[in-house]
Amino acid sequence: MKKILCTVASVFIIAVSVNAQTADVAKTNKATEKQAKQQLKQKQNEELDKALKDAGIAEDKAAQFKETTKLYGTKSTEIRKDASLTEDQRKEKLKALTQEKNAKLSEIVGSDKYKEFNKIRKQQKQAENTTSAVKQ
Repeated sequence: MKKILCTVASVFIIAVSVNAQTADVAKTNKATEKQAKQQLKQKQNEELDKALKDAGIAEDKAAQFKETTKLYGTKSTEIRKDASLTEDQRKEKLKALTQEKNAKLSEIVGSDKYKEFNKIRKQQKQAENTTSAVKQ
């Protein structure tokens, strides 16, 4: 009887310690993911700032540009989360929203500067894709 109790107690202790180690790993993974997301967001913001500056867009216009982009990003997320829409309806709404956003942004900074901004952003994305392809 003592052997059975000792065996059960040993198994219980081992199970608890293994579970505790797994929970710590899960917490560490979540923290790492959150940190990686923050770094990615910061990098994206830096690239956006650089593109706006390189396109010759003034600070006040750049602030309006960022605010408008953020607003349309929120609207886009709402459309994507709307479960009542079919895939085709979702695509149409997103397409219309993108056209509306592009028109608004072009209005804010001027069509020439907006074209220059888009050109710079494409170059940034190509450079990023080249870099990520080399890493893999």
